[in-house]
Amino acid sequence: MTSRRRWIIAAAAATGLWIGVGLDTLRMLPRIALGDFETYRAGALRVLSHDPLYAPFQLAGPYGLGDAAFGQGYVYPPSAAVLSTPLALLPLVPSWLVFSLLSGGSLGLVIYQISRREGASPATSAAATAVVLASGPAVWSIATGNVNTLVAAGLGLVWLAPRTAGYLAAFGALIKLYPGMAIAWTLRSHRGPAGLSALVGPAIVGAIGLASSAAVGLGAWRDFATALGNGRSASVFVPSPRSVLSPIVGDLGAAVITIGLAAALLIVVIRIRDDRRAFALLSLALILPAPDWFAHYALIPMVGVLPLVMRAVVARAPRAAVMQRYPAAATAR
Repeated sequence: MTSRRRWIIAAAAATGLWIGVGLDTLRMLPRIALGDFETYRAGALRVLSHDPLYAPFQLAGPYGLGDAAFGQGYVYPPSAAVLSTPLALLPLVPSWLVFSLLSGGSLGLVIYQISRREGASPATSAAATAVVLASGPAVWSIATGNVNTLVAAGLGLVWLAPRTAGYLAAFGALIKLYPGMAIAWTLRSHRGPAGLSALVGPAIVGAIGLASSAAVGLGAWRDFATALGNGRSASVFVPSPRSVLSPIVGDLGAAVITIGLAAALLIVVIRIRDDRRAFALLSLALILPAPDWFAHYALIPMVGVLPLVMRAVVARAPRAAVMQRYPAAATAR
């Protein structure tokens, strides 16, 4: 098979997937809009009113993760609820609009800058930004007010400014645990004793964030562990590896296997030479242990493969059409 034919097949498959996921998202939109943001805001309101963060049904036994949406429960660490208190300053819809516009705008800016860094022209970079923001995962994430929009933007910032990786990982872990795995990018950039010293700043950020959760007490962390363990896949989009393995090896076995696979990927991320491939693998590791893969999770690997994709697009473009605004884009990272 020729290179041109492989490109045509890959482009056709990607286009079909983009259209299919987009149509499914539009079908789901009336049912899911504001669903995640309302949960974040409900957690913030419970912190301010000193009410329990986690609903009784979450602590009583197994429940579907989707049952906790729209503020019916809470599936995030207590530190996330404390850090989310500014969301309670405005009524629900205005607060969601501000959050979604800021997070969507941040993601768009990061996508554009990554594309330019890889040597794409302004027009091509704008087109890449539009393709991602108009995709089903992005529309799902922004419409529901999910924090994965910001997680994807933060991942892109890790590529653009690697020195921020440790701090973004620490802050992300306080909100949703799994972004903490991005600390691997810091360890990739700093080997040996330098790697340990590079973790001091992020560790301080994490410690301050954890200290802030004292507002809800240590009992909230115990309840979080219980609620997290009781959560079950809702299979709204694509079953995650963990949800597929659970009926076979049990919930604990599935969690151990997927976390182990993610850890193995992180080791590869730290050791592999090619930066772009390492970054793509990092984005996959971030979502691998998730109990469920809602559509917005796909936004993270979409950003993860962006440097690879844009470099390939630029390499195949006519040389005169390539605008090398960033000199570093001319050489492999």
